[in-house]
Amino acid sequence: MVLVWQISWIALAWAFGRRFAWVARAPMLDVLASMLTWLPWLAAFYARGWQGLGLCLAAQLLSLEAFSLVHGFAHRSTSGGAKIRHALDEVVGPVRNRVGLWVTLLILPAMWMIRLGQCTVYPLQVWGLGFPWYRHSDWVSLNRQKFQGLVGHDLIWCLYCEWVLSIYSLGAEMIRNNESWWCPIQFHDLEKCQRCVPDFPDIAKWVPPTGSLQEVKDDLLKRYCPKKTPRAWTGYRAPR
Repeated sequence: MVLVWQISWIALAWAFGRRFAWVARAPMLDVLASMLTWLPWLAAFYARGWQGLGLCLAAQLLSLEAFSLVHGFAHRSTSGGAKIRHALDEVVGPVRNRVGLWVTLLILPAMWMIRLGQCTVYPLQVWGLGFPWYRHSDWVSLNRQKFQGLVGHDLIWCLYCEWVLSIYSLGAEMIRNNESWWCPIQFHDLEKCQRCVPDFPDIAKWVPPTGSLQEVKDDLLKRYCPKKTPRAWTGYRAPR
């Protein structure tokens, strides 16, 4: 039953996603991703406990493999024989490459927790602190299906990676506002500061570790005028 459910929803998502752009963007993307991940877990656990959850996970993995095979066969001439999977199989071997992909699925619960926080916790900060509001559909979306030659296995896993990247990127943007608002102080470990630059580009403008709390206070009052909103991290650019 779960296998039929999964394959049906994957097929529907693929068919409608190609025709209607809004299907591949939040919030509809959240609905589709829920139908393919945690909602079947919840239903299976409710029906048969841990045994049901285990069977559900096994059926979901089988459905991924089934869709990959069927879609890849149906579009076998699209990529001209070139595949991401084949290249990586040559690097580490097909077994280790496949197991490595399955291991990445363990991050799914954590990504859903982050997504839940984006939809429930961050809006409270927008309302209470004047943080900038983000249109989630600009971040949480899928469009790698438009890349020519991605079929079957390559397609399904590239879309999964894009979904994770989308949620991570939006979360990082939200955390920048929190860090710049609450604690704009550089670390004593300068190498740590450098490692954080990609995720926190304004770290160089925070108060140095040799500074004082008075400098921190002055910096906050200078950057965050009581009447000025949104109160965002230094370098933030409002969407056009």
